[in-house]
Amino acid sequence: MCNMKLILLFISICSILIIPEVHGQELEKVPPVSTKYKCRDTTTSFVLNTLDFHNFGNQGHARYSNTIQIVDADAPWPPRWFSSLAIFDNDSIKRADQSQSASRMNVMMDVRFQNGGLTFYKERSVIIRDNKEAEVAGYIICNSHLDPVDTLQSKGQLTVDCHDFRINEKKEKLILLKMDTVLDLRKISGKPQDSKVPATINIIQVRDSANKVLFSWNPVRVLGVNALYYPYKNTITYTASKKQNIDWSHGTSVSWDFDGDILYNFRFIGIGKISGKDGHVIWRMDRNNMPIIHQTDTLEFYSQHDFEKVSENNLYTTYSVFSNGEKDKESFVLEFRVSKKNGEIQKLKKIKPEKKIFSSGWGNYEKDEMGNYLLNYGQYLKDTGNSRHIFMEYRNRNDGINSKYELPAGIFSYKVHFLKDNRPPRPEIIQANGMLTIKGDMKEWTWYRLSGAQNTEIEKVGEGSSYAPKNSGLYCVVGKYGIGYSASRVFEFGK
Repeated sequence: MCNMKLILLFISICSILIIPEVHGQELEKVPPVSTKYKCRDTTTSFVLNTLDFHNFGNQGHARYSNTIQIVDADAPWPPRWFSSLAIFDNDSIKRADQSQSASRMNVMMDVRFQNGGLTFYKERSVIIRDNKEAEVAGYIICNSHLDPVDTLQSKGQLTVDCHDFRINEKKEKLILLKMDTVLDLRKISGKPQDSKVPATINIIQVRDSANKVLFSWNPVRVLGVNALYYPYKNTITYTASKKQNIDWSHGTSVSWDFDGDILYNFRFIGIGKISGKDGHVIWRMDRNNMPIIHQTDTLEFYSQHDFEKVSENNLYTTYSVFSNGEKDKESFVLEFRVSKKNGEIQKLKKIKPEKKIFSSGWGNYEKDEMGNYLLNYGQYLKDTGNSRHIFMEYRNRNDGINSKYELPAGIFSYKVHFLKDNRPPRPEIIQANGMLTIKGDMKEWTWYRLSGAQNTEIEKVGEGSSYAPKNSGLYCVVGKYGIGYSASRVFEFGK
């Protein structure tokens, strides 16, 4: 009986967070990822999410949806696998602002494969009651078949943050939470009236597989309220109450280091490492102390977003941080190392995008075991009026370009990660006697004809497990797999 209750509870959780929001296998509404030029790597895929908060065409209606995509390095379109949300338009957003119980812009964020399965943050809606606002949102944890097996939702005064989440082989969860509080900011603002400023801060927690809290860390208590770099201060406006909070920390990264201690990145403060046992600071680099001069090296980063461990040996641990930039400071990646003996921090190199950009948010850098790396630009300014723009570079260990990848103008990716193992299967199209049939462990098939530059023009032509094309041309098929849909590679049909 107890097991049945747990099953029913899990089904109800999934129905809240997943089922109503899956938009369907509408490939024509998925923003196409294309290559600037052909990549020779046939064994690597990337997992990413696409987001478009700002640009609406077609008289106020967006053409593309927000998605999760798994794309192959050598042939990113159609995607190996995707999951998409309902398209929102200007009218929907207006209704959400006016309604007492309405959906707002749907997003899937922080997508990655870890512990053998896919994890991602999913915001479903904002429920407004008695002039109070509560997010129905959280992280979805999937298995290797991309079926949901667990979730982590906001509860009480602590809201699950969309920026980062980790899960290890023990199913322990490392999370960022948001909490409203009041701070005395007089010393850094210089304003006598700032003795009680409403603020939102981040709490770092580790929970076990049953969501019991094992570790909780409040940065205000440890770093001090004046750790905020005051020129970066930002406000969070709540739709229902119209109240405004100072966004004190704005956490964007949290992860376990190689030794089990915890790495944090607070965009409005800096980066650092804390003990996973008692929370004391092992080392930190704050924006208030930029640039840091070490011998002849200058270490700096600005409005940083992504902070990750890279490698380690007996003497040093190497890290990377994606510096989004500010004013006249353009975006770059800083690789640096920290001595295990004395904590000394040394710059290794700066990695710059091939084109000069200023990234206002998002973006990341990731290196694989062979030294190849991804440089995702994030949401960068001066995204020109061209129909497509470069959003990511894939480089080899010698900094040579393997390929560059494009998205439609105005659409960007939060973070992009390597995926070599656990790649979901593609369906295979087989031709016989003028018919196209399918080989693959999927269902709910939809057929498309492709045309245009890099086959990004999509026309739905049929449904079912087989299809008889009326004309020669390029085709693909999409079938349901897990919480999303797998797509075949382009198949050339000629009568």
